[in-house]
Amino acid sequence: MVRTRIHLDYERFCREVLPGWPGGLGRDDFASACTVGDVWSVVEQRLIAGLDDHPTGLTLGRATQRTFYRLRRTLVVLGVARADVVPRAPLQPWFPWRQRPQRWRRWQEQSGLLLPALRVPAPVFAALWAGSTAGLWSVAPAWGLAVIAGLAAAVVLAQLPLVRRGLPAATIGELTVRLVGAHYRVLSHPYVRNNLPEERDVVLAGLARCGVERTAIDPDELRDGTEVAWQ
Repeated sequence: MVRTRIHLDYERFCREVLPGWPGGLGRDDFASACTVGDVWSVVEQRLIAGLDDHPTGLTLGRATQRTFYRLRRTLVVLGVARADVVPRAPLQPWFPWRQRPQRWRRWQEQSGLLLPALRVPAPVFAALWAGSTAGLWSVAPAWGLAVIAGLAAAVVLAQLPLVRRGLPAATIGELTVRLVGAHYRVLSHPYVRNNLPEERDVVLAGLARCGVERTAIDPDELRDGTEVAWQ
């Protein structure tokens, strides 16, 4: 559903949403905004103007939001339904075992983010260790050396793509937090033109939070032409 008009709590917008948007924007900047497109235009102009300034990083929460939206946008490109991509959604159904390495690589390429590498599941590593130890038992002079040599062999075998198919996170929300934690300085940089689609998603989510409608507003229901009625 596309909403043609939304009613928003202006005081809540100024108190809870606006402080997280680009620095320098105040409540008066949006007083004459009549549509969602007007609101986005104000933010976009501030972001682009910041390209010539000395930018500062975003807050941790804002960087996390923007990273999540980038991951969601590229999952949709890979065929996942947009409505299914919420922070608590598990990754496993989108990355089945047989196709996991290929789909994970495509997700990384499409998103432009350095995703954590697929890992070796603990049971698989244990099986590699046990198998290697058993194979070396007959030639090792002592059981301790066989165990140590088996561990070394398991570590080497664990680098093979065939066994590295364990997901590094259970949900997309957990993955987002890991990404921001590892690459915060890069992901928090706000003034890059390629980040505008993710910034727009953040803006739409912020507006949706301030709705005074009877039913909750889904950011996907908002378009540039959606009229804004401030209350």
